[in-house]
Amino acid sequence: MKVYLLCSLNDKDYMDPEFGFFKYFEDAHRCIKETIAESTMNNDISDKEVEYIIPLGNCITRVEYTFYDYDDNEHFIVFEVFEIEISDGDCLCMFHHAYNGVNFYIEKIGTLEECQNQMLDATAKIANDYDIDITDVDLFDVNEYDSCIDTGDEWKMHNVIQFNESEIK
Repeated sequence: MKVYLLCSLNDKDYMDPEFGFFKYFEDAHRCIKETIAESTMNNDISDKEVEYIIPLGNCITRVEYTFYDYDDNEHFIVFEVFEIEISDGDCLCMFHHAYNGVNFYIEKIGTLEECQNQMLDATAKIANDYDIDITDVDLFDVNEYDSCIDTGDEWKMHNVIQFNESEIK
């Protein structure tokens, strides 16, 4: 079935992206607008900017919402929407990075085992590429459904999530 996957990440929760599945693109876009409106209402904001960006890869829309509080601290939320074909119960191995920009990628759609193996293989490759000691718990963190590597410049993370048709918004 065709669905829209909304991925979001804010400046406070680099390791905790949010994912949601929508039947229609318009519903995913409405969720973005509501999240931005909520952020505006719940924060003392001195300046804000919403930027719609022509997406790269298989992302069909990208929205960056940046706002500044009265202490001039920058905050952001990045949203990306993907149109995907998926079956009930399938899993996704999602990659995202943070600090030097934020981007999401779908690395694998498949069984839980396939997606966990993809996450482990990709995480090991990143550790190898950046010469990171996998026993260093300050730089390398892997568990059953997510992983995080601190390269020194940014965090590179994977999440394994499951699609349940009954949870479509």
